[in-house]
Amino acid sequence: MAELIKVTINGQVFQVEKGARLIDVCRENGYAIASFCYYADLALQASCRMCLVRIEKMPKLQTSCTITCDREMVVTTESEEIEKARRGMVEFLLANHPLDCPVCDRGGECELQEMVFDWGDLEERFTERKNYAPEKFLSPIVANDSQRCILCKRCTRVCDEWMGEDAIEAGGRGAHTVIGTYGGWLNCSQCGNCIEVCPTGTLLDATYRHQTRPWELGRTTSTCSFCSDGCQLSVGSRRGEVMRVVARDRYVNGHNGEFLCIKGRFAHPFVNHDERLRTPLVRYKKGGRLVPATWEEAVRFAAQKLQEVKDTHGGGAIGVVGSPRLTNESNWAMLRFAREVAGTDKYMASEAFSLVPFFENLSAPLATHRDIRHAKTIVLVGGEPEELQPLTGRQVRQAVRNGGARLVIFNSVPIRLKEQAAQFVHIRPGSEDAAVLALASPGDAEVAARKLGVSADEIGLASQFISETAGDVVLMFGGELSAEAQAVIAQLPAIFGEKEGRRFLLHPLPLFNNSVGVHDLARCTSPAASSLRTSKIARTRSRASTCSSFRSFS
Repeated sequence: MAELIKVTINGQVFQVEKGARLIDVCRENGYAIASFCYYADLALQASCRMCLVRIEKMPKLQTSCTITCDREMVVTTESEEIEKARRGMVEFLLANHPLDCPVCDRGGECELQEMVFDWGDLEERFTERKNYAPEKFLSPIVANDSQRCILCKRCTRVCDEWMGEDAIEAGGRGAHTVIGTYGGWLNCSQCGNCIEVCPTGTLLDATYRHQTRPWELGRTTSTCSFCSDGCQLSVGSRRGEVMRVVARDRYVNGHNGEFLCIKGRFAHPFVNHDERLRTPLVRYKKGGRLVPATWEEAVRFAAQKLQEVKDTHGGGAIGVVGSPRLTNESNWAMLRFAREVAGTDKYMASEAFSLVPFFENLSAPLATHRDIRHAKTIVLVGGEPEELQPLTGRQVRQAVRNGGARLVIFNSVPIRLKEQAAQFVHIRPGSEDAAVLALASPGDAEVAARKLGVSADEIGLASQFISETAGDVVLMFGGELSAEAQAVIAQLPAIFGEKEGRRFLLHPLPLFNNSVGVHDLARCTSPAASSLRTSKIARTRSRASTCSSFRSFS
């Protein structure tokens, strides 16, 4: 547990963790400190100078975003001296800023606009000509008005630290510094996170630009359904039409913060697509046309046909298929329908690959995204987190870049996270099971190394990283593992044994948004569980808890 110390803020004494960021401590205790460049969990910038505070025994005002709390620290966040300094900084920021709030898409959500409104009665003594630059597009998704930029560099840090792409950077010097790209075009994954974190209207969503104002939108908090990260988002709609999707912290407070991938942020046009089905279609006779119908007619027709099948062939002739894209409640309702209405035990949920062996052999808790971000060692066997779970990929990258974690990757493909890896073991395609064997049974390292097409020393180094870890070890894997390998990787924490200060956590990379929920449902209902199991899993279940089933790889 972190050491607690006493810090005095504006005459009040608080107990805080030693080393905590001062700006965070002040905000958590009700003292609003302005800032533009500070962004939690990103590298410090300290360029906007808005978070200045007075700290006793320090000769001048200090930026609270760069100060960590120490014993007996005495802090003042509000005084005439501090207000004068902050007003001066806002005046500098407005010196080259256009007065176009009525036509700026960020109006109503702009942090600079809100700051000016909060302070009020600001002087503007600069009468020189502003550095005008025309608006331009950095990509079909990102619009840029460089004159509005206040050089907080949130966008460049997010592009680097979250996405590892370095696609957007600052160029020029002094008052002529601009945010832009190499070659003038944004060559990246188009995630739009730079737009989300921008505090002004410098970077804008080109797909939403000039369509409506923020205060005209109805906001619906929802969960992204494109992967199993479960990112929280806010859907903005007007007159029944979806206009945009954001994760802005003023609207939602999810575990993803303001992060979304390209699908979560920009894949919403299908909701309003002209070709989207908006009413049930019924084929009343074989070979006939699909005819639009009401929901009542469609449900009545489906019920009639199912009843005919049940009366003729019995309930066992009916099969019910759930989906890992549905919620637990929906899948449970379908299971009840199968059992209580259709009278069948043939219920299953379609899935890319089964995780039943993994869940049946768990020997450690599942990792949360926060656990991954603060892990000390991360081992990835197969899979591609940035494709399967983009938020998880971001957490892995930040764990390495910002937290000093060691990343070990066993993969047949040199994925992008290889750039952050302390060790990348380039294995043969289809040999991921042997990597699990090597970690679980050091005596079989030579056999596994031959199967993997690598040296035994590489495997030994990976095991050494795990053994030396003081902190959390996250074991992550993709769909390449067989049933036997899943069972063994689930037991790796027990195989490595307990060590003071070390904790093992497990993290599968399923394909769909509710794959884990489907498996939870399957494990608590025998018909679903038996349907999810393949014949191979059933045959090898008795051997899954040992490494012996891998010996055939030799």
